Amino acid sequence: SDTEQLIRKNEQLTNELFELKAKLQIYNNLVLENQKISRLIDASYMLPANTVKLARVKSIAQSRLKKQLVINKGSNDSILASQIVLGANGVVGQIIQSTPFYATVQLTTDPTQHIPVKNIRNGARGITKGLASNRSGMKVEFMPSEANVKLGDIFVTSGIGGSYPAGYPVGEVIEVSAPHNEAFLLVKLQPLENMNELEFVLVVSEPL
Repeated sequence: SDTEQLIRKNEQLTNELFELKAKLQIYNNLVLENQKISRLIDASYMLPANTVKLARVKSIAQSRLKKQLVINKGSNDSILASQIVLGANGVVGQIIQSTPFYATVQLTTDPTQHIPVKNIRNGARGITKGLASNRSGMKVEFMPSEANVKLGDIFVTSGIGGSYPAGYPVGEVIEVSAPHNEAFLLVKLQPLENMNELEFVLVVSEPL
């Protein structure tokens, strides 16, 4: 009888231990999520005065010709096509489709995505285009060959065209060259947001 009681007590303590470990994992996960949300809210750039809504990334697709992610907010939350999506370090992309519960974001690195940008150091303007590659990156088109562009320069949205507000970080120059007899520089950017590590984003949910 004493042995049976000890066995039952041991099983009870073992179950309680597993339950506590599970609760600890949930707690640790919540702490990490809170830290990520805090970094997002305390972005290094000025958040728009318009309404922004927090959304969780549900899935991401980054093939050679399509770079998109899906978030858990949609038209029921006033998330509509053309609204911009931000991360803690800068622009993530733009809403291209919205259903009642989900929305699709076209990333800045998508080959069909074009963003008017300018060099924050000297104001030189161009237009980004995502690279048709399995690697995440962009090039800046229409940058005159005499433009002063250096490695490490940061490009931000210029606001021209009205699709993106001005002043939001987009990417950092990782390659620049002047092809012979070409009118424009070859400038490649690395996005400031690591798209594969995104868990939360902010959607600017009012017209700019």
